[in-house]
Amino acid sequence: MIEISDSQQEPSPQSWVMLNNSQSNILLATLTDQQSKKSSTEVVLSLAGGIGVSFINLKPEELFFATLSQIKFKSLFNKTFQNIDLEIGAIQIDNQLFGCELPVSVFSPPQVKKSFSPPQVKKSMVNSSNLLLSIHVEKDEDFDLLVFKECSIDVCKLNMELEDRLLLKLIQAIQNLLTHDDVSVKKSDEPINIFDSHHIDNKPTVDVKDKLFFESLVVNQGELRISLLTTGKIDQDLMITKKNLGIPFISFEDAAISFDQYNRHNVLETKGDMLNNILQFYKETFKNQAAVLLGSLDILGNPMGFIQDFSSGVEGLLKKGNIGGLFVNVAHGFSDSAAKMTGVIADGLWSASMDSKFQESRDSLRVSRASSSSSHFSAGLKGFGMGMIGGLTSMVTQPIEGASKKGVTGFFAGIGKGLVGTVAKPVAGVLDFASGTAAAVRMSTETQLPTPKPVRLKRNCYGPGGVLGKYIKHASEGQEILLKFNEGDVEEMYVAMEVVRPSTDRLKAILTNKGIYFVKSGPPCPENIKLHVEYTRLLDSQYYFEESLHFIEMFLCRRQDYSVQEYNLDNRTTVRCETERVAYKVTQKANYLKSLYEESLFAVPKVVK
Repeated sequence: MIEISDSQQEPSPQSWVMLNNSQSNILLATLTDQQSKKSSTEVVLSLAGGIGVSFINLKPEELFFATLSQIKFKSLFNKTFQNIDLEIGAIQIDNQLFGCELPVSVFSPPQVKKSFSPPQVKKSMVNSSNLLLSIHVEKDEDFDLLVFKECSIDVCKLNMELEDRLLLKLIQAIQNLLTHDDVSVKKSDEPINIFDSHHIDNKPTVDVKDKLFFESLVVNQGELRISLLTTGKIDQDLMITKKNLGIPFISFEDAAISFDQYNRHNVLETKGDMLNNILQFYKETFKNQAAVLLGSLDILGNPMGFIQDFSSGVEGLLKKGNIGGLFVNVAHGFSDSAAKMTGVIADGLWSASMDSKFQESRDSLRVSRASSSSSHFSAGLKGFGMGMIGGLTSMVTQPIEGASKKGVTGFFAGIGKGLVGTVAKPVAGVLDFASGTAAAVRMSTETQLPTPKPVRLKRNCYGPGGVLGKYIKHASEGQEILLKFNEGDVEEMYVAMEVVRPSTDRLKAILTNKGIYFVKSGPPCPENIKLHVEYTRLLDSQYYFEESLHFIEMFLCRRQDYSVQEYNLDNRTTVRCETERVAYKVTQKANYLKSLYEESLFAVPKVVK
């Protein structure tokens, strides 16, 4: 419903003047105050589906996608006052980094509402509003001052599950945005004599109209449960950012932070002072609860989690006589602590082995905390086998790899790495098995509340011409499939896919920003790649017709040397297509993407500060 009224029209004896009706979720109306005879405007907005906000850095790369749903907005205003009421039913922030282990970073945990109806007890999952905002502002015309009669913010309980890679990329993006702001600070060239009695430090004065007066300011923040996962998948530029921060990143889980009510009355301050005061309040809150964060560290076995499990079991025993619940909670606490401690030690030993290939293979075996017991046990068993095999072969593979990269010095360095790996890898494998077994026991004794799923797939930011494009679902699906073919190389971006032979073996051509994959039907894995041509080796691709058959012909370099631009029939490869149209499309796209790739090689690299 939408209503539009003329401010000059005569007031109606009725409170509401309806001018037009339509099927809309927006209400714009004129409300007449019978006492003051001043017209007011009211705007009512209802968005059940909500809105989505995408945060993208300068790379471009989407970092997170925030969803605000079940929005109800109401505003009543005129020249002298304004009332704003905002209600957001659900808030969710999804981690949009490819290869992430925690896909949902911020969400509201479902609340269990108990309704007793004899003889059974029914439980239903109920979600209250995640955010409530109420503001009542009036304008003091005598002082030209905004007076906030009431300002209240209510935030529900939230869970934050962050990864170190996402956190570092957010910090890096914010730093880049700040450095792009050209703020010039003018300084006086005239020297100041501080001993001059006539010298007055002329500090900028703030006019009263630049300040805000709050009669009542209340912020209610529900409990915040924070978890941080260190994945070890940190690029070189992120390592620089982490080093500049000087803050160690250590895994911890379910650190429960409680907040007191932020309550102030009759305050006259500028916007900046008000924000600084609120930030200082929350900083002090986190400092005062540092023991909670320390007690949630994985390396210590999360003693706070064990205490909570034990107290829950004792409470059930005393109130309901539930002896079995006590044993289940104690078993869950012990297994959770054992899984985390052994997992952290195993991570350290795998890093000490200095074998990047084995480390990547082990990372691929990781499973999320919410996975099933069988998945945890299987991952632990695979980690044990990998550790045993790595220990047996380390003295052979490491020297060979070192010699191939750095010659004689690399060979002797490989011998040293092999000696370390011979001891570290089997021990790490045993700890992986112990961690997986303990995690399986934990999952079998844990009652999991349902966690939300990501709202949508991760955005593929490689659009037309290599620039940022809009969100396209099939491009996101193609990127997920590509990561299974290229073993998780997030720098390679999916561009297009064409079915080369749809009626026979369904051979597909996947075109990326780095090369072309010709893959056969079946599950996406490296074993199903029939041909992979990188643009560094591709000289040219073209279509040709022979004996009623259509072919894609690709001329390749013998080595990655752009100074050699020779077309040799002995150094070419062909792929048969069913139709001329498909062959032309693949060759045109391949040549175009190759030119974009060559242009990117000569682009000025971005300097990370």
